[in-house]
Amino acid sequence: MLGAFDEEVLVGTVTLVLDMPPNQQHRADVSKLLVSPHHRRRGIARALMKEVEKLAQREKRILLVLDTGTGSGAESLYSDLNWIKVGEIPRYSLEINGELLAASYFYKEV
Repeated sequence: MLGAFDEEVLVGTVTLVLDMPPNQQHRADVSKLLVSPHHRRRGIARALMKEVEKLAQREKRILLVLDTGTGSGAESLYSDLNWIKVGEIPRYSLEINGELLAASYFYKEV
């Protein structure tokens, strides 16, 4: 897990999941990119993603995979960072209000 700080306040995180099955030791999952709403639009998510890619390379992972809510602002961020969208799964996640949302899947070779 990587963190971004504004002085001593944690304002963003991203997790690189390295624990993969034996036949998938070449890849990792990126999960839970989160930035505090008060700190968005400052390049924090972009910086965290660049660092998680560097970490993956140090860990000798050549393929990264992630999912995000379809239509979210994160989709454009990932596209801007040269991640490739491979598809969507409808009704993938359940929101607190009971709404079912689609998920978009991305990958990147590093």
